[in-house]
Amino acid sequence: MLTPYADQRFSEGVSVVPIQVATDEVATCKWSYVDTTYGSMNVNFVTTTGLTHISQEYNPVPNWYTLYVRCQDAKGNVATASTTITFVVDPQSGGGQV
Repeated sequence: MLTPYADQRFSEGVSVVPIQVATDEVATCKWSYVDTTYGSMNVNFVTTTGLTHISQEYNPVPNWYTLYVRCQDAKGNVATASTTITFVVDPQSGGGQV
């Protein structure tokens, strides 16, 4: 499960975009605006159960966003490829989530 879902639109002025990923085993996850290694990613998800990971993007400006996500399981295995989350903050919309 990924949220926002692919190409989800948010209206300009939205204060928070919730970001969530789910894993099928206990893991820790990170994200970045560039596709890089797990160790180089600079934003940690908060893990609520070990399987559900949440973060937020605060006060995003109008733009298309691509977030790259990688996780590391409890055994230390790290994802070798990123999962992407894409969304847009649309200046043509009203307020809030579209």
